[in-house]
Amino acid sequence: MREAKHNTVMRLLRSRILRGVYKDRLPGEVDLAREMGVSTVTLGHALMRLEAIGLIQRRWRSGTFVVPPEERAGMSAPVTVLLSLSAAAEPGTVSHAFGKAAQAHGMEMTIALHPDAEMDRMIHDVLARLRTVNCVGAAVMDHRLDSAHALRLASAAGPAVLVDWETPDLVLPTITFDDLEAGHMAAAHLLKLGHRRIAFVDPILPDPIRTARSNGVAELVRRTGGWFHERRAPDFVFGVPVCIDLLRPQDRPTAVVCGASLTALDMAKAAESLGLSVPGDLSLVSMGNQGFSKEWRTFTHIVFDEEALGAQALELLLDSAPGGEPRRVRVPGQFIDRGTTAPPREQK
Repeated sequence: MREAKHNTVMRLLRSRILRGVYKDRLPGEVDLAREMGVSTVTLGHALMRLEAIGLIQRRWRSGTFVVPPEERAGMSAPVTVLLSLSAAAEPGTVSHAFGKAAQAHGMEMTIALHPDAEMDRMIHDVLARLRTVNCVGAAVMDHRLDSAHALRLASAAGPAVLVDWETPDLVLPTITFDDLEAGHMAAAHLLKLGHRRIAFVDPILPDPIRTARSNGVAELVRRTGGWFHERRAPDFVFGVPVCIDLLRPQDRPTAVVCGASLTALDMAKAAESLGLSVPGDLSLVSMGNQGFSKEWRTFTHIVFDEEALGAQALELLLDSAPGGEPRRVRVPGQFIDRGTTAPPREQK
């Protein structure tokens, strides 16, 4: 069902207000209607709805003014943004940053939990919420949407974005960490030090994110004629014994990029048991954000700014419109050198 024209205008104006395009006063109604290609009557309906949710104030013979964010908190119908999380997930750094950014814009965040097994129900509930006047849009986190479910969200009356996940086809605006570039970053650092035998190990079952990290390392190593080896689940699991098997051969890797901080810790313990020093005999780079583990702080590491991802997710949502061309935003990782990498020694 096609959205009424005044609803489309209302959503566009609301997005501009929340993004700060209009900070104090809106353009005159005649000029605004002409810019949007609608009649002044259609524009008037859109402005009435914005005034009803407390975003603007229309003053007779003075114009239309934006209500400051600090004065929107007491609205009876607050402007809300929906955050949909998997029922198995707990709100973390990304969602907290998302909520903080929403609050700074004078919005309230509603969290809805949906089991991954009930994807159709989740899509139905999100679509229903997006049809309400005071819902700005939906951000979907911790759900592994396929193309069919993403396409249903893309047809919604209100904007929706996918956070920290990508579908095979880009039908929704998405924001993720730049995992491919993170792999390039790790490989470039090791290659610059002179390493030519580099492995990537990851105990987590393959998914698009971790595959991109591995591909980034492999791409750069092979491009320079180096040797690349990969071990992943299910044949690679957490544990020192498996790490020892990788490091025992004479032609072992001289550097290992680990997909998890605990894997880097296991690799360091395995090296120690074999009489190999880190970083003298083996260079180690860890990847990712593991809040449950502090050991990654001791390794040269590529860390991802989850607060930046959450805040930028809201900006992407406010900058999106139903039926618009979907954008993909990638947030880069940060390389932190903690001294667990060095030029390789000649192997004996």
